[in-house]
Amino acid sequence: ALLQILDELMPHDACVAYLDYIDYATTWDASRIQTTPNARRSREWQERRREVNMMPAFALSQPGLKVYRLSQVVLDPRQLRDSEFFRRYMAAEGWHYSASLLFWDAERLVSEIVIRRTAEQGDFTAREMALLQRLHPHLETTLQRSSAVERRAGSAGAARPDDATKHNAIQSLPGELTVAE
Repeated sequence: ALLQILDELMPHDACVAYLDYIDYATTWDASRIQTTPNARRSREWQERRREVNMMPAFALSQPGLKVYRLSQVVLDPRQLRDSEFFRRYMAAEGWHYSASLLFWDAERLVSEIVIRRTAEQGDFTAREMALLQRLHPHLETTLQRSSAVERRAGSAGAARPDDATKHNAIQSLPGELTVAE
């Protein structure tokens, strides 16, 4: 549902949601990773990409940052296009632009949504970034509640909670979920 919302509101080529990072400072491992089909990559691919990606250092240097785009990380477009990261992991996949939404617990980055675009789609406009900024608190609430459901369902004994276990976990959150949720 999260990816569908972004599909409707924000034109993009690919989207990845890293939900509940294990330790963002050292790895991109997350308890759940949701992607559009064209963005699914192996763990090894992700780790090789992380080695040359300048975005993690940028995000970690600004605790509390909620929304940013790749063009804010490397201000000189030519320098960005010449970087190993861009050549090997963006342009090689057909992506030229990226925007990220970050979700924090104090100074710890817990989740992230990355939206990627092709050259034809262009960089994210100021208006689109403002929209992402406005969506951020709603997405954050959704991610927090989803994580709470997963934790409760997981503590019910299932290794990977099935739909019935998740339903029971949701039913146990009457004061924490609205009727619509």
